[in-house]
Amino acid sequence: MAVDPDSPAPKPRARIGRRLAAGAIGLLVVGAVTRRFRLWSRLRGHSQQQVAPNPPLGPQETQEQAEARRIRMEAFDDCAHGKWAFCQAKLDEAKQLDPAGESDPKVQEARSGIQKELQAQKGDQ
Repeated sequence: MAVDPDSPAPKPRARIGRRLAAGAIGLLVVGAVTRRFRLWSRLRGHSQQQVAPNPPLGPQETQEQAEARRIRMEAFDDCAHGKWAFCQAKLDEAKQLDPAGESDPKVQEARSGIQKELQAQKGDQ
């Protein structure tokens, strides 16, 4: 793009306005990242659990319940990393295999966090 020698230089006020807009956008990004970090840190305890490829069956645990438990552990890890859609999909998949597992406080906390983040994302748009 060639510069026209006859065109006037940008006004200092225009440059200041652009800097203010860039700063405001930066603050919005920092706020969004901070909000997600807070939820991640609350769920972080779940992400530190080891995900076994084939978890051993507990007493009176069916194969479906064991598979649902493994999927839920993956979902907790996704939530901890801010992958809300993946987390929700895995929790829904586990619910199909083991509906009783939905009563687990960790599952309820994860679902609550997903709803809060999805609402926050809708509000940001």
